[in-house]
Amino acid sequence: MTGDAAIARELQQFHGIPPTFDVAFHLRELARVVVPALIAALVIAGSVFVIVNSQPGMYENTVTARIDPGESAASLNEVTVNALAPSFIALSRSQPLLQLALKRSGVRMTVDELAKNMTVDVKTSPSLVEVSVRAENAKDASALTQAVVEALDTVTVNLWLDKNKGDIERLQQTAGAVGAQMADARDPSP
Repeated sequence: MTGDAAIARELQQFHGIPPTFDVAFHLRELARVVVPALIAALVIAGSVFVIVNSQPGMYENTVTARIDPGESAASLNEVTVNALAPSFIALSRSQPLLQLALKRSGVRMTVDELAKNMTVDVKTSPSLVEVSVRAENAKDASALTQAVVEALDTVTVNLWLDKNKGDIERLQQTAGAVGAQMADARDPSP
């Protein structure tokens, strides 16, 4: 406000004139604050830029793999395949799988670093698994992603073969036991 406060009250009270707003005064006050505020904003923005650019770049590669039992596993239906997706996610965190992926890719990284920089997720369909790996360069990210998918495939096939081998051994034992019982049984025919 300009002038004396008593004059402003008198003008308001007796003449109905509202108090004035001195735009020039407020612009002068704003000008005093704008320059330091701009300098502070530039310093903060520059600091953030330097911090972000000083960190090493990371590249990410993503592959979507379909859980496909193949023709050799004809007993698997779509429901069984869909039930395998959560197992793939759990299996992707296992130490043997991570070690196999690192060995196949040839990338120098520890198992813990790979586990931290890798995600395996079910996205659009339970039979589709998305594998993403981050690395310091695009070539390593691509090699690691491919190696993880191949390792998942290898480990899954090995688990499937071990299960089938166990099933076959149990069937052979059962058949042997039934054969022995049949040999010991008397022939009821005359």
